[in-house]
Amino acid sequence: MHTLHHRCQTWSQYAHDRNWHALETFNHATLEDVQQAWQGKGVLASLQWNLVAGDVAGNEKVVMLAMQFAEAIGVDVLVLPEQTLLGYPLRDMLLRFPKLVKDNEAALARLAQASAHTRTFVGFAERRYDLEAGWGQAWGKPYYNSVAILGDGMVQGVVRKSLLPNYHEFEDARVFEASETFGVQRDSFLSPPLKGEGVRQEARQGEGFDPLDAYGNISIHGRKIAVTVCEDLWAKEPNQHPWYKQNVVYALMQGHPDLLVNLSSSPSRAGKEYRRQTLLSDVAKQHQTPILYVNQVGAVDELIFDGGSRLVGSDGQVLSRSHLFETQLSLHHLSDPTFHHQENWLADVEKSQRSSPEDFFEPYDTSDLPRTYAALVCGIRDYFVKCGFTRAILGLSGGLDSAVNAVLVADALGAENVLAFSFPSELTPEDNKSDAFQLAKNLGIGWVEIPITTMQSAFLGGIDSQRKALESLWGKASSESFAQDNVQAMSRATLLRLIGNEYHALPIATSDKSEFYMGYATVNGDMSGALAPLGDVCKTKVRALARWLNTHHTTKNVIPEAVVERPSGADLAVNPETGKLLTAEEALMPYEVIDELIWRIEAHGMEAKALEGIVWSWELKNGVLGDEQKSAWVSKFFKRMQTSVFKWWVAPPMLIVDGNGTLAKSAYHHVITTNRTVY
Repeated sequence: MHTLHHRCQTWSQYAHDRNWHALETFNHATLEDVQQAWQGKGVLASLQWNLVAGDVAGNEKVVMLAMQFAEAIGVDVLVLPEQTLLGYPLRDMLLRFPKLVKDNEAALARLAQASAHTRTFVGFAERRYDLEAGWGQAWGKPYYNSVAILGDGMVQGVVRKSLLPNYHEFEDARVFEASETFGVQRDSFLSPPLKGEGVRQEARQGEGFDPLDAYGNISIHGRKIAVTVCEDLWAKEPNQHPWYKQNVVYALMQGHPDLLVNLSSSPSRAGKEYRRQTLLSDVAKQHQTPILYVNQVGAVDELIFDGGSRLVGSDGQVLSRSHLFETQLSLHHLSDPTFHHQENWLADVEKSQRSSPEDFFEPYDTSDLPRTYAALVCGIRDYFVKCGFTRAILGLSGGLDSAVNAVLVADALGAENVLAFSFPSELTPEDNKSDAFQLAKNLGIGWVEIPITTMQSAFLGGIDSQRKALESLWGKASSESFAQDNVQAMSRATLLRLIGNEYHALPIATSDKSEFYMGYATVNGDMSGALAPLGDVCKTKVRALARWLNTHHTTKNVIPEAVVERPSGADLAVNPETGKLLTAEEALMPYEVIDELIWRIEAHGMEAKALEGIVWSWELKNGVLGDEQKSAWVSKFFKRMQTSVFKWWVAPPMLIVDGNGTLAKSAYHHVITTNRTVY
């Protein structure tokens, strides 16, 4: 099994690199021994693929190659992720560019025509009506989120998604119509595009189809299969999902199928893998039915999909499982013990999400760090590759956030494609510069130092030359302005943008989630970039991740210890009380307090008064705070948060990795003009 598994990974890598000629040669070279090993054993196959949203032609080619490979080795059933042909999600593009949907239907017809013994489950967007062509009725949303079952040169049937998520980053209900009918729909229910070219003539006459039972389950090569699409699996009996009245699985199970198949596009979040496996195990045991779960892998903008496709036995145990965060074709079997294997997977170290507000916040919990690292590297790599970029640049200040970003970007893109800059001002400590240089050396990334003192003077000199004109119109500038401090940040961001344009490289915004919440991120400074990898990672987790990297990275102690332990700060101003550079916690409050408030608000919806009335994790280590101090910190938190919302909206995309919530625009919508809100 392991030999074939390795070959399949090689096949996937060939296809991922679009090296089609090499792929064909590889298939011919290994076809004979693969056939001898597996043909006729009732093999199931899953292909978790890094789909490219909107690339119908490219996605079709992947499916065609997978079908040919599966057919050659005698696979009975090949299952791909939800929305295989269009990629997921496409959001409003489906509404604005309906040609994409027509293209994916045409691709599906070609795939159907090419199908044979292997039954291939392909996700696609299906039109519900076309008034110009004279079919359908224009009510509801224009499309179904569907799965086509292809085989013997025809569309054997279609399954349409019934439960449409409309929370967090999901917007299915915005584009798709919920199906009121569960299970496989036969020919008479297919839309005209699926009945036409590419479907065998006898199929149009109702002949040659795989049998269906009264509950919509389809019999394929002697095995009865129930089919669901992603969310349809999450409302389970007897514990219904609170947002749905229907239970798709319960209805299908009345037909007593031999296997339940689920095509998913399920993003990764902290604790998600634990909840996913618990769900699959519970459903399998409850209905005494094995489940083949196939998930998308790779990133689409802010969303990161982790794969983890698997076969779960009727006893709830995992029989075989694909890797997380890797493109992989895997073979599964319901009864042959040679197929039963456990892959190394990151979720073994994940813990269940905390469920009670009384639970204490764990600022340096390490259980989720392997998944966080893998997700961030995947998200960075796919964002660059799918946007057509290979190079990244960033400012390396000697601080924690920029250091962790540098490691992640170098690991994602390759050290040769990353260029780090030191932009020292008169306030920049020598230790920061030397530590940043050492980090760049450890990573093997490029390093350039450009002092910004002259640039600062030019900015300020330009304003001072017109100071009288400004004051004659609006009077003296505000004494509370941070303009004099932020000119450093603006200088650095301007240089990064300029260099990025010259070298076709994307700048990295280095701010973290805690800074976004508190408005400590600078719009024309550390927020300036094409991607904010740490925008959904709180400061305490960033620090924990840095320590984890120093232990687990291929370069041991890759981040200088001084960087990991140094108090965070913007290095833009001096604290008049200490005469030293102002740290972030001096300007704000302890990050452990900030991050616990974020967690309790996002995970538990706690209000300000409730937050003041509980014991914080920080107090357990540093002593109990008085009511006045706690109230002052909570008030400061909410005041800064509500005046910083505009920064969330002008921020670049943030990779979604947290399980409690995120500020990413694709997942959380907060009113910008909310300064008068009383929390």
